[in-house]
Amino acid sequence: MNVEQLEVNETLLAERVGEEMVLVEPESGQYFQLNVVATRMFEMILSGDSETEIVKQIGKEFEAETQIIHTDLIKLVDSLLERGLMRTSAGQS
Repeated sequence: MNVEQLEVNETLLAERVGEEMVLVEPESGQYFQLNVVATRMFEMILSGDSETEIVKQIGKEFEAETQIIHTDLIKLVDSLLERGLMRTSAGQS
């Protein structure tokens, strides 16, 4: 997985609510809420951080095990890609 090649669907609306993130896909009417860790991962993906950087930083911020963070990052990215909320910069999912 290369998170640096991900980009947000141009119609996606994202708004931080406290420590969490709300994502709305207006075309489908789908609404998603990211918890505090997923929100931080999402922000780091948008900032262009690498998978390694994300796992390392999240581990520091949330005092969690690297393997668990990595697994959660993969699940988040897979979920966002499946729902069409993100895509690879080449337009592939």
